[in-house]
Amino acid sequence: MASSGGEGALIRHLESFWNAACERFQVPDNLRQQWMGTIVERYQERHRAYHTLHHLDELFKYRTEHQDELKRPHLVTMAVFFHDIIYNPKQAAPANEVQSALEFARFAREANAETEGKSFSKEETGLVEAWIRKTADHVCTSEDSEDCKLFMDWDIAILGQPWPRYETYMNSVRTEFRHIPYFIWCVARPRFLRKMLEQKQVFATDHYQKLFGRQAEDNISEEIRILESEVGFLGRMAGKLILYFVS
Repeated sequence: MASSGGEGALIRHLESFWNAACERFQVPDNLRQQWMGTIVERYQERHRAYHTLHHLDELFKYRTEHQDELKRPHLVTMAVFFHDIIYNPKQAAPANEVQSALEFARFAREANAETEGKSFSKEETGLVEAWIRKTADHVCTSEDSEDCKLFMDWDIAILGQPWPRYETYMNSVRTEFRHIPYFIWCVARPRFLRKMLEQKQVFATDHYQKLFGRQAEDNISEEIRILESEVGFLGRMAGKLILYFVS
C-alpha cells in the first residue's frame, strides 16, 4: 500500500471511512486490512488517470456533506469504495460495473464466512450490488432510494464543475481510452455524451440538478463541439462506419 507524501495522507483519510463502515458490519481486522490494500492497489493502477483514489476522495466529500440525509450511510460507503474497483477501459459497458459489483459480493461473502453470516444480509449485499451496477448509466427511477440517487449524482458531479476542471476530467478520460484511435474517439464519445443530454435532466436529484445541471449541459455540449470539430465531416463519417461494423 503506497504511503508517501500526499498520497499517504489521502489513503489514511479514505481508511477512516473504510474502517467506520467495516466496524458497522463487524468485518474482522485481517479482512478489513486485506481488502483496503486491494482497493488502494486497484485505484492506483497505472492505466487510470481519472478513476483513481482522488475520485473516491471527491465522492466522500459529497458523502460527508449529506451524512445526515443518508438512510444507510455505511452501505453507501461500500458502494463508493467498490464502484470502480474493476476498471478496464478496454471492456465494453457494463462489464466493469458488473465485475465491480461481483467484487463487493465476494468481499461480503468472505466477511460473512468469518462472522457466521453477521456482517451483510442478503438484502444489504443486493442493494450495494445494484447501486454499483447502476453506475453504468447513472439512470434512476422513482423506485430508487434517495441514497442511490445521491450516490449516482456524486459519481457524475464532475460534469457540472467549472470548465477548467471539466477540461482536466475530459483529458484524463481520453488518457484512459488512449488505445482507441482519436478519430474514432471523436465519434464514439459524443454519441455517449448525447445520451446524457437526451435525458430529462442530467442529475437524479433536484438538489444536484439545480446546483450543477446547467453547467453540466454546457460542458457536455462544449466537449461534443470540440471533438466533432477535430475530425470534420469526413472523419465523423469514417468513424461512424467503423463503429457500425465493429458494434
